[in-house]
Amino acid sequence: MILSKFTKSLMAAVIAAGFTTALVGEASALNGRCDRYAKRYANREANPGGDMVGSGIAGALGGAALGGIFGGRRGVARGAIIGGGLGIFGGAVRGSYDWNDAYEWAYERCMNRGRRPRDRYDD
Repeated sequence: MILSKFTKSLMAAVIAAGFTTALVGEASALNGRCDRYAKRYANREANPGGDMVGSGIAGALGGAALGGIFGGRRGVARGAIIGGGLGIFGGAVRGSYDWNDAYEWAYERCMNRGRRPRDRYDD
């Protein structure tokens, strides 16, 4: 049976569409796996909460010392409150940066390999 040019073109288009859909599905699945891997990696490597606590304590101590020097007894409490608040804010900013940096590194690593890496961050 001789197929018409239209039928041949239609069959080629259907095959190409199926192939493209399969590739997009595979890339999307890889994207999701790499996203999950990168989030787990970033959650384990970066410690935003610890950064906030440590920076808050350091800020409170530094603020209390400066407040005591410049403001006497009242200055100690005010300096501790202000320094602690600024320290927590700074720690949050730094922790967020560290988390994003770790996430981006792990995601790019995974996507460039074409598969999710197997290492200590697998559950």
